[in-house]
Amino acid sequence: MDNLTDESKFIIAQFFLDDPTSEVPRIHSKKREKRKGTVLKELDTLIHDLEEIETDIDLEPYKEAAKTLRKLRGKEEYTNFVDELLQPYIS
Repeated sequence: MDNLTDESKFIIAQFFLDDPTSEVPRIHSKKREKRKGTVLKELDTLIHDLEEIETDIDLEPYKEAAKTLRKLRGKEEYTNFVDELLQPYIS
């Protein structure tokens, strides 16, 4: 996860947060258990939707996040990745 930019980390973390725009974002209790496939599908859909509307948003951090998720092998590796990613949001 060290090679992932802070922006890409936050992009993935948003899928687990209750309100990402809050001053103190917190992990949503039910979203915490999202599977890799679910997060990846939601991220791919978001990327596709942003490409469709031809927005000026830089999509590279989004694509980097998706690429990193795809590289994770096995449930344990994914769980460790998510635990490390969400650590700053645990109160």
